[in-house]
Amino acid sequence: MIKNYIKIAWRNLKHDLSFAALNILSLTIGLTFSLLLFYYVKDELSFDTYHEKGDRIYRINSELMEPEKSDLVAISPMVMAPALKTDYEEVEHAVRLLSGNQKTLLKHNGQEAFIEKVFYADSNSFSVFTYPFIVGDPTTALIEPNSIVLSESTALKYFSKPEDALGKALEGEGTDVYKVTGVMEDVPENSHILFNSLISISSLEFLKNVDQQWGNFGTLTYVLLKPGANVSSFEDKLSNIYPTYQKSIFEQFNVTMKYSVIPITDIHLKSTLKYEPEPLGNINYVYTFSTIAILLLLIACINYMNLTTARSARRAKEIGIRKVSGSVQSQLVAQFLTESMLLSFISFALSMVLIAVLLPSFNEISGKSFSFSFILQPLTLLYTLGIVLFAGFIGGSYPAFFLSKFNPLVVLKGKLSKASSNAGLRKSLVVIQFTVAIVMLISTWVIYNQLNYLQNRDLGYDKENILVVSLPSVDSRSTSTLDYIKSEALQNPKIKAVSTSFYTPGTTNQNYNLFEVETEDGFASQGIDNFGVDEDYLDNFGMELAEGRQFRLTDRPDSCINVLVNEAFVKKMNWGTGALGKRIKNQGNEAEPYLYVIGVVKDFHMRSIYNPIEPLMMTYTHDNGSMQFKIDGQDVASSIASIETIFKKSFPKEAMEYSFASEDFKTQFESDQKRGQLFSTFSGLTIILAFLGLLGLIAYTTQQRKKEIAVRKVMGAESHQIVFLLAKNFMILVGVSCLIAFPLSYYFLDQWLDSFTFRTSINPMVFAYSALIILTLTMLAVAYHSIKAALGNQVNAMRIE
Repeated sequence: MIKNYIKIAWRNLKHDLSFAALNILSLTIGLTFSLLLFYYVKDELSFDTYHEKGDRIYRINSELMEPEKSDLVAISPMVMAPALKTDYEEVEHAVRLLSGNQKTLLKHNGQEAFIEKVFYADSNSFSVFTYPFIVGDPTTALIEPNSIVLSESTALKYFSKPEDALGKALEGEGTDVYKVTGVMEDVPENSHILFNSLISISSLEFLKNVDQQWGNFGTLTYVLLKPGANVSSFEDKLSNIYPTYQKSIFEQFNVTMKYSVIPITDIHLKSTLKYEPEPLGNINYVYTFSTIAILLLLIACINYMNLTTARSARRAKEIGIRKVSGSVQSQLVAQFLTESMLLSFISFALSMVLIAVLLPSFNEISGKSFSFSFILQPLTLLYTLGIVLFAGFIGGSYPAFFLSKFNPLVVLKGKLSKASSNAGLRKSLVVIQFTVAIVMLISTWVIYNQLNYLQNRDLGYDKENILVVSLPSVDSRSTSTLDYIKSEALQNPKIKAVSTSFYTPGTTNQNYNLFEVETEDGFASQGIDNFGVDEDYLDNFGMELAEGRQFRLTDRPDSCINVLVNEAFVKKMNWGTGALGKRIKNQGNEAEPYLYVIGVVKDFHMRSIYNPIEPLMMTYTHDNGSMQFKIDGQDVASSIASIETIFKKSFPKEAMEYSFASEDFKTQFESDQKRGQLFSTFSGLTIILAFLGLLGLIAYTTQQRKKEIAVRKVMGAESHQIVFLLAKNFMILVGVSCLIAFPLSYYFLDQWLDSFTFRTSINPMVFAYSALIILTLTMLAVAYHSIKAALGNQVNAMRIE
């Protein structure tokens, strides 16, 4: 029986190739791109699920609460992990991961390379996380100080195979030497934290003084809870940490601490905290892309439903004869579902070819690294086949049940109008398609406008043509060395300015400390971002002063008590126009108990453009960790080579690590740009799919009214009148779709924009342009088929019965 269904289905497809081709094209597009989105969503949901004990791993988050605000951060006190293991019976293991330098220079036998993402970790890390070892013992690898575990790809930078690395010595910066105690497989990309090497945390001398570290935040702290442990109860007990260990430190500043936990598998999509180790995903984007994938499939299925029901007249006599011959409704339903499934599997085969071709481009847009082998994994393939069957069933379900109900006596007598009275359904489906297309088009426009707004916002500083060079550790540099580099560099006319600082604009790294700040009511505690700069920093970045002056060489950088603050600082402290001369207590310096404000810098985005501008204080220092060179934009390569030559003279054993301030700024938008590109690409595909279905529907509608068109032409109707006659109904459908799409779009997009600290407004013209584009495409499709019908042989058309 099934074999017979397939034969008849194949015969019907060959009988009407244009219908089959249009449906296959529509389903292929829908399947291809909905499957690609499905793979994207599946990957986003898979973050950190590879840990064997992932259901018991939680990270400790911190909330620093001041009287007027609170900060939620992913980091916690340096010494929290040991205390958790000692004080809480629910904790099986507690581990710390502490980020080292942004890039660490490691050498072996003359071979040197900068290793990114190096972390310090506790010795029991591999008892919590699942990182398989290629060589070495994970239980002992991080016990001894200066032990290092390399990822496989890092080991291959120095050795011909990973096994050769075990026991070898790697030279770090200064006098540091690390012994390789293990090589593990590379950390999977679907991890909320990525690293290439782990160094034993016992290597850090400063962590040994526990009492001084409860106020020092910086580590990512994870706990492995015992099986059956009550997570809520454990989280409640964390409230004991502040009174036990931290009250004596923070109470004087009127600050309290609160701690919470988050499952490791929730971090990537659900965390909104500061100081996350990697760019995060967003659960809302997962919902959005899942919806788009479903809509792409549904629109492809709607196209099939519309075209099948529109051409029902062609199948009516066949159905009538088969019913008279003894076929029951269930057999007819099975026949039409078989045809739908056959179309779906043909489209699936084409989709697999198309996916293989498009996968590199999709990876580039989405930021993923899928291979075709990922798609062929049993579980992924099973999900894929499930989607194909779903598409085949949904697409064929209505036509199957609708067409199989035809009354054989009615259709065999040629009374097809009653048998095909499905115009209401088709109109409803077209409205759904138009609504989706308009919503997607408006959303794409608004997302593009918001990202463009952020990228072109006045940052308060000039980021162009500034080369940022990371300097070696404190042991390797001195003020005199930095002065030498600066003076030598300025001899080159292609280098316009040079400055030094601890941090540069657009980075998340800053010091955040509590200070006692002068107010009208005396001194008040205030959390302040702060870092050191030299006297050339403001000029190099084009920052402007609102009042006062900047630093001078005569300010004695080694013992300077002058500071600069930004406008946000002045506003926060309600200083008004009296900021100059205000005092800030100089912690730990009895000889110079106060810092004095000598200038107010106009607000600039020190952190990401996504963050609000916070109170900022700049101190005067020369021995800084970063040097910035304003270079000639016309000859970048020559300028970099000149700077590298000077750098090598000062630090002969070090490699120069550099980046451009403009590129550092752009990395802030990388994730949103990729998501925006992904969204706009699939928005375009949704519109194309809707348009394909519309083309087919208009073609069949025109075919059905061919005799009417011929009569009107014979009676003297002009071509434009025929076009308007056929277009009128579709124009009404576009109008109804706009009434639905406009408020929906505005509601959801306004909420999306509210998630940004700095946002653009929704331009009303976006709605008008979107509706106009959909209406224009519709009119072009109607005009083409109407004119084609109007210019045909009207005598033959009138003979059609």
